[in-house]
Amino acid sequence: MDVLKTTSPCGDSSTGGELGRVPSVVWFPSGGGVARMRRGGLVSKTVVNFALPYNKNLLARAKELRKARSLPEALLWREIKARRINGLDFDRQKIIGNYIVDFFCASAATVIEIDDKSHDMKENYDAKRDEFLLGLRLNVIHIFAKDVLKNPSAVAEWLKCYLLVE
Repeated sequence: MDVLKTTSPCGDSSTGGELGRVPSVVWFPSGGGVARMRRGGLVSKTVVNFALPYNKNLLARAKELRKARSLPEALLWREIKARRINGLDFDRQKIIGNYIVDFFCASAATVIEIDDKSHDMKENYDAKRDEFLLGLRLNVIHIFAKDVLKNPSAVAEWLKCYLLVE
């Protein structure tokens, strides 16, 4: 599994090429970390139609999760709804296979997951889910809940840079 830890996707383009050619798992740069910066170009402006698998038995649970969202999810949703991130359209609590992801953008082929402390106990589950999503050629972005709580607009700005449209 290709996992990148980035500090600034809008930064130096000398680190080699465009991200997004191969699906990857990316962690939001919580307080620094390993620098591996790349510039832009995840998607084009054309709408991508996915025939994603989904478990119909999860429809009620997804609806329940949309109503009872966590504070970090609500804060990030406020930042990304209404196409505020580069004109991209996101769905909340999207069923993909046997999983319900926090946010999904079809045109960017990207899943955004907000990870809180409960994810510490679910590392194997998260790794299995990420592997499944990568197998569908989707990018996965993990953002720690504490980062959204601390500064949701900074997370949104990072997403704008990361999800640059060609």
